[in-house]
Amino acid sequence: MAVQFYVEQSDRAYQSGIADEVVYAGELVNSDAGSITRFAYSDSDYDGLALYDPEFMAAEDEDAIADESVEVGDLVKFAPDEDAAVVHVRTIEETTDGVTTAPSIGHETVVGVVDSGDADAGDFDGRIVEEGYTNDENDDTTSTTFSRANDNFLAIGEAYRPAKQNGDSVTDFDVPVRVQLYGSAEA
Repeated sequence: MAVQFYVEQSDRAYQSGIADEVVYAGELVNSDAGSITRFAYSDSDYDGLALYDPEFMAAEDEDAIADESVEVGDLVKFAPDEDAAVVHVRTIEETTDGVTTAPSIGHETVVGVVDSGDADAGDFDGRIVEEGYTNDENDDTTSTTFSRANDNFLAIGEAYRPAKQNGDSVTDFDVPVRVQLYGSAEA
């Protein structure tokens, strides 16, 4: 079942553009003259957050509702970046073989995106992890820690997870995480 509310608090009007690649609701995106791509570390800042809007997505492609994605060439709706907006951003997915590690995002944890050019990053463009996230994408003998100190992590905000603060068990991967955004990505 889809989580339909990815923007919880925002003062700016939604925008849209044509998807240059498959974009999933809950991913950070960039807009270049109306062409929308997933936000990557190399972009240095994002333009907004792709939205889940069943009526809007169904008007473009009926199959979009099932997997919460917008196909290449279809219109994607996004909420523009805004300081202090509260959004739900999709985290990375843990692989069944255990190679890609699930993030561990607590309450008030700094979250952001990793340098996707690093071999240990995998295909994490537009997905969030906690600062200090370590992944051993290549094999079990090497790993990379992603942080601003290592110059391979861009912070986008702080997680708001009261259930974690209260000690409740919360799944950490491939689910939306509430984030209070910074005004821009911080290196």
